[in-house]
Amino acid sequence: MAVERFAAGQHAAANRQKRGGEAEFEPVGEEAAAGESPEETFEREWRRQLFALALDDLRAHCQANEKLLQFEIFEAYDLADGERPSYAALAGRHGIAETSVTNHLAWARRTLRQLVTERLRGVTAGERDLREEMRRIWM
Repeated sequence: MAVERFAAGQHAAANRQKRGGEAEFEPVGEEAAAGESPEETFEREWRRQLFALALDDLRAHCQANEKLLQFEIFEAYDLADGERPSYAALAGRHGIAETSVTNHLAWARRTLRQLVTERLRGVTAGERDLREEMRRIWM
């Protein structure tokens, strides 16, 4: 019986796969394949996630405070895929003055910056670290 258990243990050990098995790792994204360091990849993805969360916060803030028009204009202009519409085109589309488009965009950008700052405040050690992170984020 002892010999059988020893043989079974040896067989199991010989056929056991290491963690990950025969998996091969590939660089994450085109930037990594193009020579981006892991630190640069992390920073890029962290910044992307930070802004995605802040944009969700902005959308929720606009919905809660009846500022959907401001968000729609911000989304159409600052988050446009491809060519941005002109201020005049946005004004015509929403039936408002062109100066209102300017004001709505300024409000949305200012509010987004505040929301990004609040998100960063939660992950920094103090005001000095917060200012350094803000400089890095907005460069």
